[in-house]
Amino acid sequence: MVRQNLSSLPGKAGQHHNDIYRASSNLCDTVARKLGAMMRTLNILSGLAVLLATLAFGHLIYHFSTHRHAGEVHEPAFWAGIAFAIIVGIFSFIGGCLLIRRGR
Repeated sequence: MVRQNLSSLPGKAGQHHNDIYRASSNLCDTVARKLGAMMRTLNILSGLAVLLATLAFGHLIYHFSTHRHAGEVHEPAFWAGIAFAIIVGIFSFIGGCLLIRRGR
């Protein structure tokens, strides 16, 4: 719609506006491509950071569960906490993988 209105301007003024419109379209395409590449890199780095945090979280849960006294292992709150931590770890792992693979 804007392009049609610009082409209706008389003489060189209309051509000048069309040139500006084309140049701005090309600029937007170039910036979008560069931003897409930067976002891809950012997604990969974020995914790797999430996977490393998940690994550290799993290591923490392992030590939390193995270095308990015998009486604490039989408490339901302990097992509820471990189950919740495992669920959070699984979702964190899935999120990291989705970031790396761009959600596919």
